[in-house]
Amino acid sequence: MLIQLNNMTENFFKNRNIIVAGASSGVGRETAIALSKLGANVILVSRNEKKLDAVLLTDLVKGEHSKFVFDFEKTENISDLLNQIMSLYDSIDGLVYSAGTSKRVRFKNLTTDVLDSVMRVNFYSFVELIRGIVSKKRKDNELRIVGVSSLASSENAKFFLPYAASKNALESSVRILSNELKGQNVFISGIKPAYIDTPFIASNNDIYGDFNKYLTEGYQPYGLIPTHVISEAICFLLGPNAKYYSGSCVKIPAGVCC
Repeated sequence: MLIQLNNMTENFFKNRNIIVAGASSGVGRETAIALSKLGANVILVSRNEKKLDAVLLTDLVKGEHSKFVFDFEKTENISDLLNQIMSLYDSIDGLVYSAGTSKRVRFKNLTTDVLDSVMRVNFYSFVELIRGIVSKKRKDNELRIVGVSSLASSENAKFFLPYAASKNALESSVRILSNELKGQNVFISGIKPAYIDTPFIASNNDIYGDFNKYLTEGYQPYGLIPTHVISEAICFLLGPNAKYYSGSCVKIPAGVCC
């Protein structure tokens, strides 16, 4: 699909400045690499500086890329982050929000502190990044945003209340803000994948043995989704047809009945 994107978009992404939140691993890393291949200037943001350096120095195709170390649980500091970014770039053309956290918590152990911690990373900081970028953009400039949600937002898996609630909130913000900001050339969409083949998901092997085998025999028949499949979808949603998908969360279910 990346080849198709190249053919379809021609030089669409060339020299566009795109923030990738959660860029140090998984979907964020894969998306940053794909965008660099398409000619974008990628602004990497994550709390893990060592991994960010590896992406910046080793993985990206040459361009005006940069890195910023930031913990998205510190929502109140997002304005400072954006000021640092805007000191290097005259405009922001896109945002990919793939930062995320998940905590399995039994209801009897669930506290507002746990809920707040997950909501800050998965939802509050997404909204605050959008607020900050929109406040700094020129009205005639187009801004394309993709938030990474999860099929978990529609499921009833035990112990995932904080995560599912936060992803539901993200999806609601996609729908509502796409309508609220449509007169400002802001196009917002989301993707809603099933289980992805990431280091985070690999931790399930400790519980289920071969987690991919466990999935293919039941819940997710086509198995773990490769990260490049998700990054290709994100690049498509950031592309020239972004406005036609604004307000939607595109499902990538890998055979999950939903």
